[in-house]
Amino acid sequence: IVLDFFRCLPKELQKPWRDLLLGRDSSAYRERYPEVEGQLKVLYTAITRCIEQLFFIESTASVAGSAFMRWVTTKKEKEQGTVVAEGALAERCSIDSTIGLTPDQLRSMGFDHAILAEENVTGDLGVAERYVETALFCFDGVKDQMLSQKARSFRSSLRFRRRLFVESRARIGDDPGSQFEVELASLVSNLVSAGLWFELRSFLVESEVLALLPTYCGERLRKEFVSKLPPPTE
Repeated sequence: IVLDFFRCLPKELQKPWRDLLLGRDSSAYRERYPEVEGQLKVLYTAITRCIEQLFFIESTASVAGSAFMRWVTTKKEKEQGTVVAEGALAERCSIDSTIGLTPDQLRSMGFDHAILAEENVTGDLGVAERYVETALFCFDGVKDQMLSQKARSFRSSLRFRRRLFVESRARIGDDPGSQFEVELASLVSNLVSAGLWFELRSFLVESEVLALLPTYCGERLRKEFVSKLPPPTE
């Protein structure tokens, strides 16, 4: 199973991959997009390791993913001015009926991606969010409401953190209390309800979000709440 290969490609490489898959001019790829060569090798390795069946799962649409689906599911042949599908390399299928994964396997895949998200929290928040979205896709697929809610709470935390520290941290100081504190309180409540202690500690302690609160609020939250969080596990 190749999961979200195209969706996880960087935004700036989505169109180059589309052009490559659709047979458009690729003469300058090596010079303009050197990363594509490495990604092609990864994809080649995944495909050639397959023994019986190979499934590509894309949990969210993307430019490159749509182009790949178009390329792999049809073979263009003009016949009296029309285009017909013939001799396709693959067929589009429904994850519910033909993917071949048991609920336990799909749930396990979700756990794997949730763990990868945790490992990327202190690095690239965008990568972490994509892993969480894939985990959510898996949990939704097995209709596990509890795990889906945990994934949604984790995703909300990552999005809040990205908005805070990547996009608009400089503006927080101009808005004392009010909306920021309301959103923070709601997020903390959701993380507690979901039992996401790892993300809660990471969010409040390691990200230094408390420093953005008024001094009194930050100190009280640290003393009355953060100090009582379960310790991190190795």
